[in-house]
Amino acid sequence: MQPVLINIKEQRSAMFEASNNKVILDSKILELEKSLLDPICPTCSQTISETEITEIKGQVAVLKAEASLSFVDIKDIRDLDNKIEQFSQIQSQSEGVRFCELIKKERKSKVQLMKLETNIDEIEDEISGFDTDEISRQRNIRDSYIKQLSNIENDISSVEKSLEKIKKDQTQISNVISKSTQGTNSLSSVKVGLYQSLESVFSEGINELRDSARLQVEKYATSAFSQLTTETTYSGLEINQNYGLTILDHQGRALKERSAGAEQIVALSLIDGLNRTARKTGPIIMDTPLGRLDPKHRANVLKYLPKMADQVVLLVHEGEIDPNKDIENFKERIGARYAIERISSTQSRIIRSR
Repeated sequence: MQPVLINIKEQRSAMFEASNNKVILDSKILELEKSLLDPICPTCSQTISETEITEIKGQVAVLKAEASLSFVDIKDIRDLDNKIEQFSQIQSQSEGVRFCELIKKERKSKVQLMKLETNIDEIEDEISGFDTDEISRQRNIRDSYIKQLSNIENDISSVEKSLEKIKKDQTQISNVISKSTQGTNSLSSVKVGLYQSLESVFSEGINELRDSARLQVEKYATSAFSQLTTETTYSGLEINQNYGLTILDHQGRALKERSAGAEQIVALSLIDGLNRTARKTGPIIMDTPLGRLDPKHRANVLKYLPKMADQVVLLVHEGEIDPNKDIENFKERIGARYAIERISSTQSRIIRSR
């Protein structure tokens, strides 16, 4: 404990010394600046020459630099005073050890903070190389989805509350009928029993259908994923209770982290799995589905898209598809191509290009 306390006291002494030094420097700066404002020597009453004024300005600049280096935040001194006081209150060896451990943790936390700040700087440098307009567009799309998700969650919550109230009312009515001596064998009592049995049958049927459909979605999504991904070591996808998909490696282990491109491939696989599992398949419409994909993944996706549905509509920007290369992957399946032609900043039109 003693070396730590000595070190803290030395830090405080150094801060006091720096603070006193700054006071002295500020005083010298003030005197020199007065002579610049009134360039007359107080001793001989002679005007100070331009050469001397230049030298004085140079001295002021040097002194200000030294003063800035000697600046001490009074809060730092108070923090050291608090630490010294805390050390003084430590009575036992165990308390001292615990205090030292806390100091070590604090130092480690500061090191981790510096690493995080460095990582943030590196990420910001990396982001600066991306198309800011596209990032802003994707951010707006994300915010729109978040808003839609919030509205859907509110609707679900409202429906669940209404359903819960209906179930409570139904239970109360059933209890009243069952307790009625006249209604034990009445038609109402028989209907209540029948409806309750039907409710149980449908509930269990829905659960079984959901579980069965989930396995089908996993099967179809895995099949699509194997044709879309360029990574041959993946064994497939695994679906959870909420229809979320996880990539499995060659040993069947779940991957904890995956790239933005892999996320896009998984999302396309899920769309295909859901569409194939549905009793009636419909057209698929996708907005910027290739934005995060490298050329090899993009080629795989474009080859597979015609298999996903009888009709697939792609909304893409110029940077997503190369007309001279990418369209070769599925040109025989293209029914029509349209482009947005800009007329002015507030007007555009859709034209058929093929």
